[in-house]
Amino acid sequence: MRKTKEVLRLKFELGLGQRQIARSCGMGLGTVHDYLERAVAAGIGWPLPGGWSEEELEAKLFGNQPERARAVQQRPQPDWKAIHEQLQQHRHLTLQLLWEEYRQANPEGYGFVASPASDYLRALPPWTSREYSGLRRNCVLYSDKGSFGWQVARGVLESAQGVVQSVELIPMHSPLKNSDAIRSVLFEISPEVVVLAGSFQDELMIMRGRPYWPATVRSLAAVAAGIHAFSAQLGGLADGVVGPSQWEPGVSLPEIRGPTSDWFADSFEKQFGSPPDYVAAGSFATGVIVTECIRRAASLDNDRLRSIASDLDCNTFYGRFRIDAQSGKQVGHRMLLIRWREGRKVVLPS
Repeated sequence: MRKTKEVLRLKFELGLGQRQIARSCGMGLGTVHDYLERAVAAGIGWPLPGGWSEEELEAKLFGNQPERARAVQQRPQPDWKAIHEQLQQHRHLTLQLLWEEYRQANPEGYGFVASPASDYLRALPPWTSREYSGLRRNCVLYSDKGSFGWQVARGVLESAQGVVQSVELIPMHSPLKNSDAIRSVLFEISPEVVVLAGSFQDELMIMRGRPYWPATVRSLAAVAAGIHAFSAQLGGLADGVVGPSQWEPGVSLPEIRGPTSDWFADSFEKQFGSPPDYVAAGSFATGVIVTECIRRAASLDNDRLRSIASDLDCNTFYGRFRIDAQSGKQVGHRMLLIRWREGRKVVLPS
């Protein structure tokens, strides 16, 4: 049962602030903010009219069905049959890659994403400005399917403004039939940096035309370059390409909660016979955070755990954990940039 009546009473009768209310009710600050926003939108103040019960108040604010249940039902399901067929047909395809493509097509779908898409390559313009003297012109080729590609492009655009670089944003229809039109666009623009933010297969198709691009291109980044299948498919064409990564083994952080990155990577490989990807690392780190919240809350109550999580600011081997108390979004985690060199990932300095 929600504590909506108590939240409204503490706000409008006692005049408490949202953080005080959150602590008093043992719930997250974002939950308090949501209740009060709904009350304002519904024109409900205090005292409640006609002695409403908690159930009547919830019906006015949330409808007959809980908001969380409606949101879950509206999330698009992965096409499990298609996933099975693709894994059978394509030797280099992995569940990690299929998960990436599902998230690109369905940004609000199921899954754990530590950083928003707009942060995937946000660090690229500052890095290229340090690495290549005088570099100015970026071209971002992004998929027009869903919002993922545009969000990646937006992050590059915003970041480039801070280092006085220009950005040409070129939407591309996915799936691509061929890359001839892309090559024509590159010769017309003559960019110094090319950024790809499309589906895995589209990015591979564009990359295979790399030897025929204009000589002005000095740096290349691709969202797909963050995973091992990128290099496995392209071989030497992947060399020098920069990509985003949520996590890489061996990257250490100070004062972490839980095990080290080396311990996780070694234990995973012993158990499953292959090195972990960042999806597995993120899932394990989520368990570390949940365990820490339970330890601090000394309870399994959902509202209490959300309140603890909204105040938590710590590091795990996966990165920093801090969420925005109002939106509930992850704001602490930072993406890494990697660059392929002779079939191996090299983590770039931040």
